[in-house]
Amino acid sequence: MRIIILTLLVFPSLLFAQAGNNKAMRKQATDHTAVPDEASANRPAHVNAGNYTIKADIGTLGAPALAYLNYVSGAESFLDSVPIVQGKFEFKGLITDPLKANILISPEGNRKTFATKNVIPLYLQSGMIKIRATDEPMFAVISGTPLNEVNAEFSALLKPLKLKLQAAQEQSDNVAKEVGREQQELTRKFIANHPDSEVSLDLIYTYAGRNPSVDTLEWYYKKLSTRVQHSKPGKNFAIKIDAMRQTNIGAMAPVFTQNDTAGHPISLKDFRGKYVLIDFWASWCMPCRAENPHVVAAYKQFKDKGFTVLGVSLDSEQGKQAWLKAIKDDGLTWTQLADLQAWNNSAAKMYDVKSIPQNFLIAPDGRILAKNLRGEELIRTLLALLK
Repeated sequence: MRIIILTLLVFPSLLFAQAGNNKAMRKQATDHTAVPDEASANRPAHVNAGNYTIKADIGTLGAPALAYLNYVSGAESFLDSVPIVQGKFEFKGLITDPLKANILISPEGNRKTFATKNVIPLYLQSGMIKIRATDEPMFAVISGTPLNEVNAEFSALLKPLKLKLQAAQEQSDNVAKEVGREQQELTRKFIANHPDSEVSLDLIYTYAGRNPSVDTLEWYYKKLSTRVQHSKPGKNFAIKIDAMRQTNIGAMAPVFTQNDTAGHPISLKDFRGKYVLIDFWASWCMPCRAENPHVVAAYKQFKDKGFTVLGVSLDSEQGKQAWLKAIKDDGLTWTQLADLQAWNNSAAKMYDVKSIPQNFLIAPDGRILAKNLRGEELIRTLLALLK
């Protein structure tokens, strides 16, 4: 729970490896993989294209400290880095549309690990963007462009919640849940008070939670101004809502057919009459591999009671052997499918899978019962269904 709450305080889609292509920007930049999630795919179109300059003053940090600028444009992820000299650094660039980014501060000059307190979320927007921090980077004040001014207002409201999390050295689930509820309510009010800002459009996903319902997203979308709804990201958001209805709880699960490990075509229809957990994963996905023991436990407990698992891998053709090895190593004895097209997997596209692990529990009649059941929650759900 602690990790979930903290990641909502930055732009999470830019911090975690998901899908997309890599691109280096300067000599110091190195490959980095990310994908825009629902919110970042709808980046703001509030200001015309143009040059941006970021000037930062974050205290007294110096060599070997580096600042990394990470953002996603289309299907490509960009990572740039500059040295921090006496607490100061600067980035310049050209953008076609305003978009979200994170600046990651590494006192050791190493991009492999970043503490949440050293991440600065901001909007890249034409003009001068100023960053100033007198304590930790996560509390930096960002100013200079319209979207950053609105986002700074929201960040100021979040600061007490960040401090509350920091103060709880041993964070219990109760503390995390309490902060989550407070953040949700704060976000709800902020969206209501800023209907004409694309920042509010991005924040709808934060308010709606990890697995937002279509009705919740649509209700808040309709609270936005006509200008924001008719903007490029606003229209993309509406398209996204329509797409989500296809895999909404209660809808008929989209049927797909892919080859199993032996090359035989298998259809979702073949499993009618059973409860089926469609499990999207990949051999290279460490969170997926960490979740596999829970899925194995659920399968063993309920496989003789009308339940099974249908694995769908997002491995590529080059990763086929790694996929097969992971199946064996993790003891995944249920049916495994893949078209070996990685993030272009046809079933993943049908189910709008943008990150993994992700799963869908399908009823015997083919309807979607639940999404993203993890660990004990999966066991509890199956216990209720298969008494």
